[in-house]
Amino acid sequence: MRYETIKSVILTILVLVSILLTWNLWTYQPDYETMKSRNYVNEVTLSKKQEVKKIIRPDLAMFHINGKHYGTYNDGELEKVIKELSKWTFFDLKNYTDKVNNFNQLVHGSGNAEIIFPDEVPIELYRSVLNIKQRKVPSFNFDRIVINVEHSEKENGIVYFVSSKNRDVYISNISLANLNAFYRSFFKNGDEYPVYFAYNPTNTRTIFLPKNETKMIMYKYVPKTLDSEEFKEALFSDPSFVKKSILTNGEEYTNDSSKLTIINDKNMLSYVNPTAEDNYTENAYDLVKRSIDFVNEHGGWTDQFRYAAKDEYKRMVTFRLYSKDGLPVFNDVGLSEITEVWGRNELNKYIRPNISLELQLTTEAKSVISSSGYEALEMVKDRPNYKPELLEQIVLGYHMEKDPEGSKLILLKPAWYYRYDNQWEMITTKDGGDRDMDWSKIKTIFIITFLVLDVYLLYQFLKIRDANKYEIMSDASFEEKLKAAEITFGELPKTLIKAKYLGATPKVFTAEDTKKLTGQRIASKEPSTVLIANLEKPLQLSSKFEPAELTAFLKGHVLYGDQYQFWEKNDKQQTITYFQQYDNLPLYHNINGMISFKFNVKNQVVAYQQSYLEGIEGMAAKKEEILSPLKVIETLHQKGLLKPKSKITKVELGYSTLIQLAASQVLAPTWRFEVNGKESLFVNAFEGQIIDFNSDEKMSVE
Repeated sequence: MRYETIKSVILTILVLVSILLTWNLWTYQPDYETMKSRNYVNEVTLSKKQEVKKIIRPDLAMFHINGKHYGTYNDGELEKVIKELSKWTFFDLKNYTDKVNNFNQLVHGSGNAEIIFPDEVPIELYRSVLNIKQRKVPSFNFDRIVINVEHSEKENGIVYFVSSKNRDVYISNISLANLNAFYRSFFKNGDEYPVYFAYNPTNTRTIFLPKNETKMIMYKYVPKTLDSEEFKEALFSDPSFVKKSILTNGEEYTNDSSKLTIINDKNMLSYVNPTAEDNYTENAYDLVKRSIDFVNEHGGWTDQFRYAAKDEYKRMVTFRLYSKDGLPVFNDVGLSEITEVWGRNELNKYIRPNISLELQLTTEAKSVISSSGYEALEMVKDRPNYKPELLEQIVLGYHMEKDPEGSKLILLKPAWYYRYDNQWEMITTKDGGDRDMDWSKIKTIFIITFLVLDVYLLYQFLKIRDANKYEIMSDASFEEKLKAAEITFGELPKTLIKAKYLGATPKVFTAEDTKKLTGQRIASKEPSTVLIANLEKPLQLSSKFEPAELTAFLKGHVLYGDQYQFWEKNDKQQTITYFQQYDNLPLYHNINGMISFKFNVKNQVVAYQQSYLEGIEGMAAKKEEILSPLKVIETLHQKGLLKPKSKITKVELGYSTLIQLAASQVLAPTWRFEVNGKESLFVNAFEGQIIDFNSDEKMSVE
């Protein structure tokens, strides 16, 4: 047998083994105990429901004027256009396909305005946005609305609904008053929008691209993890029979037929119901409508998602995240998409992110200049074996990625994308290297790759099979376990508490600030974010120190002294620490918001060091519900952080640093549990992470 033949056989075996192991990992279900539902939720709401006009929106408006093309993707401008169209009355809607002599001229010709959608839209669904005055409306799909501004009839204006994919055209009439209003509001000044050029990869396809470079913004967001329990309540018909397991990198919920998986490192959620009947083809209207209705049922529009694509044969609908300025967002693992696959009567698959981007760091936003459409087009043409007939679209958008510096931030970076042979890819600079690597070398690389993959998959399968550690607990068992362990606590807040993430900036102390201080010698250099002062006359403390002894000095001799509260006295280090507070809540262990007094062997305060956070304000429009103290106590017990016979002597809410940036920081609401009057346990009140102030790592609490 030839050497290459042997390699082919080995590669085939390795591929089959990897498929088998992957299938076993996917379908493996150990025996669980049934998890009892604490409160059955009939309707779960993660976010607000959205109307069709908010989900099905155009990507681009083009104005073809005197042989030139002008366009805008600006979200505000497109909102105005659709709002104007929604005021019109459309009548005499009928099929016009057979009467079209020049398709490109009808759609892209001078004198037309072209409203472009990301994919075909069923007219039956869009009737909720447009006022179509007609008893029986024909059934069709469109991806462009073409308004014939300069060449309409004398009595009525003409609007075309066009499918560029199937080259179908439907014609409708509007009043001349509507048409003239559109001309005055939009078309007349259309040449003030950016200039576009047309590229025709084939005789039947036209792509419009901006002629010049575009000024864009690179965004940074603090992601908020969504509650997996709420998705469990929404996705399973009877949550009381759902079983839960803790995986090495997430969670898994199962019943007899379905599985919900949360993948923490990818921030993704995947629901699969393999029993849903899939041997049929869905019509476009029903498919898109029930996909929107499904997400509305549990308020799943946690960010600005829009309708992006449908496939009737695969019964699949995709909704894509869009930026604040109206551009599509892409991600390598689907973090910017919501995908639904339907069976005949029920959902088959539901894949989406389990985070939301509610908190933008406006201070971290940066302006960047994207390349022109010409440059982007040339890079696409430069790809190996480029075939123009496979090029479907080129768009300016954003690439979504995690902060490479290791923080929790999510970045949206401007990028060009193109859809080629039904796949979206990011446009990159010209690739170097040998593109004609021979198949033998490629085969060797594949063998090594699949061998490593198979070893890893086998390890994961054995690990999951042997772990068998499931944390399934009802309310009653939790109380019983606390009682058995003799863990006690006092009165806890009974009402729901709401809070916000905070943004803050370290203050820079200047000579102007320090000249207000008397009886002190400033030892720190100015300007500085840390103020160090030596007292000219030491301040005597009593042998049994009480915080009240420093109150007068703080208010009269320390900048912003009334905004700090006592934390601890450390006799070993001879320090007394005060934490800055916001809204009467302490900022725990924040190096940019504390005062440390230094005392000597005579028990005299001789110096202090101060830092201060300014510009503290909420980062969201409204407050959101935080984890209850009881829920956190349950988790602390599960994690073994509450020892037997422990007594929780104090529970209080404050803030801790979630993300430290170069010039600012993000603060998260934080629960502090004082145990036995000594030890303090800190937990992120939104996401449930145990916070260790002596380590950069944080343990996730589920």
